[in-house]
Amino acid sequence: MTAASATKVDNAIFEDRHEQRPSGDTSKAQNGSSRPPLMKVPLSDIYVDAGAIDAVSRVLASKRFILGDETSKFEREFADKIGTKHAIAVSSGTAAIYLSLLSRKLGKGDEVLVPSFSFIASASPIVDVGAKPIFVDVDRDTLTIDPYDLKEKITERTKAILPVHLFGHPAYMDEITEIAEKHSLEIIEDCAQAHGAMMGSRNVGTFGIAACFSFYPSKNMTVYGDGGMVTTDDQETADKVRMLRNHGRVEKYVHQMLGYNFRLGEIAAALGRYQLAKLDKFNESRRKAARHYDEKLGETVVTPMERLGFSHVYHMYVIRTPQRDGLKQFLSSRGIETSIHYPVPIHLQPPFKNHVPKGLHVTEEHCEYVLSLPMFPSITADQLEYVTTQIRRYFESPASEIVARASASAVQ
Repeated sequence: MTAASATKVDNAIFEDRHEQRPSGDTSKAQNGSSRPPLMKVPLSDIYVDAGAIDAVSRVLASKRFILGDETSKFEREFADKIGTKHAIAVSSGTAAIYLSLLSRKLGKGDEVLVPSFSFIASASPIVDVGAKPIFVDVDRDTLTIDPYDLKEKITERTKAILPVHLFGHPAYMDEITEIAEKHSLEIIEDCAQAHGAMMGSRNVGTFGIAACFSFYPSKNMTVYGDGGMVTTDDQETADKVRMLRNHGRVEKYVHQMLGYNFRLGEIAAALGRYQLAKLDKFNESRRKAARHYDEKLGETVVTPMERLGFSHVYHMYVIRTPQRDGLKQFLSSRGIETSIHYPVPIHLQPPFKNHVPKGLHVTEEHCEYVLSLPMFPSITADQLEYVTTQIRRYFESPASEIVARASASAVQ
């Protein structure tokens, strides 16, 4: 984010650039003669090569499909990569959060502080264990949980904080850790979008009593389907999550507690190992793409901020503009796929209609402005240049020309 774009955020809100467009001759645009050729650019593209196919074949040849060597090796390798003593593979990122909450005995009467600006799975497991999510606003710069609002929402019933490292940027873990220690609260990190993100030399996933990762296909690393991981340094937490994911047992037909079938399959684990080995390369490719976007778009829209000492891994590259809906429609007409993360905050979703959150002004405001641009490790320089050229074209052209181009594309 440039200094200019940071100022746009702080001064809330944004310039209406369409109002300032100069008039001009739009005849060429209207008849389509000046339009450059379309290029299809997806929002995300999953990396598949012979190595991934070999990983699947290896498991098929072994004829071991549940909790075998691939899962054990994936867990050890992931724990080593993140820097924790334990990693427990589970069936999804949602399952990881749910089992982490259960392992810490959070339940009825307890409150868990969580941002509303996130995917619903950051909060729904809190309800599922019987606890109550208390929604916290987000910081304007990073859109991660705001430590100042966090402090204001602590009560005698607060038992835990669930910070989300949103879009790949770490939350303010130094401040959050200080608050948690002062009030004897536990931290369970939501790292679903932040594999490999760091504060200084420390990975996210190492700050709390537990941390939760997702391997959904669009994530920084995937198992080519659903999958998740819990990381922890706490032996008791690790043991309990292992039992809970596998029907509450430590032996085949001896069940220490009631549990669930939240296991990760061997094929998924083998693919996870394959992707984990490429994670650093994937993240560097994402960071390189983000630098291109920053350079080309920094004076046009509000670009993502990477705070000093933080390492952003850009699960999503999310810009902000009051012209979000028009820009999205225009980019679609030019073959560019975008998405909105997130158009409706969690506290305004129907399942949470009985919750009465307070002071979520930044959350509600920015749901109107965010737009995710194409971001994936294999995105090419030509694709990046095409996307940024089209965005600048949208803001630099007279409004009538934009309407003409979008309308013409819609009927082709």
